[in-house]
Amino acid sequence: MLSLSNAYSDSDLKDFDKRVKDMVNEDVEYVVEFKIDGLSVGITYDNGEFQYGATRGNGVIGEDISKNLMTIKSIPLKINDNDEIVVRGEVYISKEDFKKVNEQQEEQELQVFANPRNLAAGSLRQLDPKLTAKRPLDIFIFNLEYSQNNQFKSHSETLEFLNGLGFSVSPNYKVCKNIDEVIEHIEYWTENRDKLAFEIDGMVIKVNNLKQREAMGYTAKSPRWAIAYKFPAEKKKTKIIDEDEIANAIVKSIQDAEREAEIKINSAYLTIAGKYVTIVQNSITKDVKDKYSGISIRDVQTAIMQVKDIEIPEGETLIDIVPDKITLENGTVVSDPVGNLSSSFTISAQVILAERDYVRQLNNIFRKVGLEIDGIVPITLAERNLILDKNELHDNIMLLDIGAGNTDIGVFEGTTFLYTNSIPLGGDNITNDIALVLNISEEEADKLKRQYGLALKSFIDNDNDIILNTCKDNNKNKIIKSSELIEIIEARIEEMFSIINKDITNQGLKQKINNVVLTGQGIVNINKSDVAGKINLNIPVKISTGRAISTVKPIYRTSYALVRYIAARPFAKTVSSSIDTQNNESFMKNIWERIKEFFYS
Repeated sequence: MLSLSNAYSDSDLKDFDKRVKDMVNEDVEYVVEFKIDGLSVGITYDNGEFQYGATRGNGVIGEDISKNLMTIKSIPLKINDNDEIVVRGEVYISKEDFKKVNEQQEEQELQVFANPRNLAAGSLRQLDPKLTAKRPLDIFIFNLEYSQNNQFKSHSETLEFLNGLGFSVSPNYKVCKNIDEVIEHIEYWTENRDKLAFEIDGMVIKVNNLKQREAMGYTAKSPRWAIAYKFPAEKKKTKIIDEDEIANAIVKSIQDAEREAEIKINSAYLTIAGKYVTIVQNSITKDVKDKYSGISIRDVQTAIMQVKDIEIPEGETLIDIVPDKITLENGTVVSDPVGNLSSSFTISAQVILAERDYVRQLNNIFRKVGLEIDGIVPITLAERNLILDKNELHDNIMLLDIGAGNTDIGVFEGTTFLYTNSIPLGGDNITNDIALVLNISEEEADKLKRQYGLALKSFIDNDNDIILNTCKDNNKNKIIKSSELIEIIEARIEEMFSIINKDITNQGLKQKINNVVLTGQGIVNINKSDVAGKINLNIPVKISTGRAISTVKPIYRTSYALVRYIAARPFAKTVSSSIDTQNNESFMKNIWERIKEFFYS
C-alpha cells in the first residue's frame, strides 16, 4: 500500500495532467474522491470470508489489526464472491461521534483526543478488541487492490463492484472527462467540505482507465497515475481565553526576575508567533536634507518613518519596521549610509503587521500586569542571528522553530524577511500520539520519545522490545517493538513537514529556499529529523549549529535571541526597556553578570 504524491494548486494538477498525457499519449478520464482524514487499512478476503486486515505500515509490511477491524459494523465479514480480493479503505470517526467521545472523556476526567484521526488510529491499535468495539469507528473503501479472477476496465467499475458486495465505498466520487472538470469538482468541495459529516483534508485524483494505469506504473514511493490534492490550510484566529490567568502568570515571572536582579521592571519587548503576522515589502527614495554634509541619522530615521506609510488592511495593525537594504543615488548598497555624500538614497524595508485583536489582547494583559510593551517582534526574526551560522545569514533560508505545541516558520532571502507563519504542531503532539495509540501515560510517552526518538523507521538498527509500564489495557506490562513506537513518531513528523511544504508551496516560496535549518525543543530529541525533513520537503535540511546556540540554555534561547535582536537594531531611537535601578556604580556590572548567569549554561 503506497502513499500518494501531493498537489497544492490548480497549476500542480495541470502539471500532473500533462505528465499523465505525455505517458499514455491519449485522452484521460479521472475519478475524484474525498481524501478522508483517517487511518488507511488493507483487508483480504478469500472464499467470501474476511481473512486478514492491516495498517499501511511502511507500504510493504503493516500492523495486524484483524480482530479490531472485525468489530467495525460497516466492514462485512462475508461477501458474495469466492474470489481472493484485497480492498483498501480509510477508517474514520464522524465529527458528531468524535464530539460525543470527547464529552464522555471529559465527564470521566480523562484526556480528550486532539482530532478524529488520532482517535481512530488509537482505537484500532487497542490490545483488546472489546475496547475497539466501544468506539464508533466507520470505514469507506476506496480501492480494489487485488482480484484473482475478476476483470475490470476502469476504477469506477471496481467501485460499483465493491458497492454491490456490500462495502461502503467512497461517497460522492465523480468521473471527470478532463482536468478542468476535476478542478471544478475540487473547488466545489473546497467551499462545501464543512457540510460533510466527516473530516476531509483534500481530494484524490486517479486515472480511471486501468490499462492506462498499468502503462504508467509506479515510482519507488507512489503510483504515477494518482495524486492527492491538499486543501489550503484554514485560517483560524486563536483567542487568549483567560487574560487574568495569563496576567497572573506574568506577574509571578516578573516578580521573580525583579527579586533576582534587584531592579524594577516597567516595560518589556515581546515575541509574536508567525500565524498572527503579515509582512509587507516596501521601499521609498529619500532626498537628503543637506547633501554637502552627507546623509544624517535623522535622514535615515525620517525615511524609516515614511516607509511605513502603506495601506494597512482592515483587522491589522503596525508592530515593526525592519530596514533591509539602503541604496545610494549612484547604486551603491551600504549597510550604514550615515556620512555618505549622496543627494538621495532608497531604503527597502519590511513593514510588519499583526492581527489587531491579538495585539489588543496583549496590551490588555500587560496593562493588568502594569507593564508597557516596548515592541513586538516575530519569533523567527528575533532568532535569526542566533540560530544561523555566519554563511547562512546571507543565504535563502527557511528557519523552523519546532516548539512544544507550535512550529514557527520564517523564510529569509538573504537579509530580507519574506514570510512567517505558525502551524499548531510540535513536540507535545508526538508525545500525545504515543500516549493515545499505546494507551499509556503522557509521562511514560515523553520518556519513550526521548529515549527512542527516531524520525524514520528505516534507520532502526535493532528492533528491541519495549515494556510499557503504564499501559491501561488489561495487560499492564504490554510489550511492543521499538519499530511500533517509531512508526507513531514518523507519522506525526511526516505530517508536520507535509503541512510546512504545502504552506511554502502555496505562498510561492519553495523554489526560493536553498536550505532549511531546524531548531527548537520539540525536535532536538528526535534523531534523523533533518533527514525526514529533506525527504518530505525535497530541500537540504540541517539541525542548527549557530555559533551562540550551544552556549545558551534551550528554554531561554528565544528570550536571549530577542535581547540580541533588539540590541543590534540599526537606527533605532531606543533599544532598552524601562527599569528603575539602585544608584550605584556597580549596578550595570551586576546586571550583565546576572544576564550571563541566567542565559548561559
